[in-house]
Amino acid sequence: LILALAAQSGAEVNTNRVARLHSWLNEQWKQDAAPYPPEVLHERCLTAFALATAGAPEPALHESLVAEPDLLSPEDRALLAVALLESKTPPDQVRSLLDAPAPKPGQAARFGNNARELALQLLAQSRLNPGGPESQRLTRKLVATQRHGHWNTTQGNAWALWALAEVSHASTATSAIRGEIQFHDRTVPFFLSPTSPVMVLDSPLSTNDAHLKLSHSGTAPILAQIDVTARPPASPVPTQAVDRG
Repeated sequence: LILALAAQSGAEVNTNRVARLHSWLNEQWKQDAAPYPPEVLHERCLTAFALATAGAPEPALHESLVAEPDLLSPEDRALLAVALLESKTPPDQVRSLLDAPAPKPGQAARFGNNARELALQLLAQSRLNPGGPESQRLTRKLVATQRHGHWNTTQGNAWALWALAEVSHASTATSAIRGEIQFHDRTVPFFLSPTSPVMVLDSPLSTNDAHLKLSHSGTAPILAQIDVTARPPASPVPTQAVDRG
């Protein structure tokens, strides 16, 4: 998967090594024996995802997984959905997979966490409809799970950053966007473009700024994140030094 992403980014990769990995992965999933336990189903979905992302999808593997949607966790369904989309499966069929009734709670995937599950679902939705309501809902939810600049684990960080980058790239407006943020006593203009899609504003707030209003000229959704830092007012009486010997 990493080598495939590197190649897509223009990096030079060893094609012989990639071919050997493809061959090994195909041998592995074909050796799996049904019925598949949850961990094996997860590995098969991840294999389908990796092979399809590398441009070598396996229709037989896809068909075997699509036939058992009730056994797939939301995370595994998202992995399979991306694999199907990379294989040019009609979007309606992929939506049916993602919208199927939720499976019974089962064993969590190895190294899995809430951020990774949200990120994988967002990856799938970013390919279906990056500016749609479900993509926006998942984006907000994923950003909200971030704490102090990260998502608790290496897996959470990696998948979350990839998903957010993908949905941002897919939904970035093709033309410039002008807008403004209205505070109680002032208005701050901003300008976004395909080459400069991010703006950071550092501004003091007062008790009159309880309601901020953002308006813009674009039709694509804008993701806004607000971080507030507060500290108690300074004491009017200086703290007295204490001699502790």
